[in-house]
Amino acid sequence: MKVSFLKDISTDCIDRYEELYSRSFVKGYTIDVSQIEDHGKFSNLLLENGETLLDIPKVAYKIV
Repeated sequence: MKVSFLKDISTDCIDRYEELYSRSFVKGYTIDVSQIEDHGKFSNLLLENGETLLDIPKVAYKIV
């Protein structure tokens, strides 16, 4: 599935080697997501490339 960001966002990301770093996305950017983990008002987005975006506010993205 694809997710589009509704506003500019900066978040922590864990890559497939378990390394933590920061990533930023601009409003309108679309990314391929394999799974969405629901955590109340936030979600973790598991990307097709093995990375995980942590604690993304649900109001900051939409599924397209």
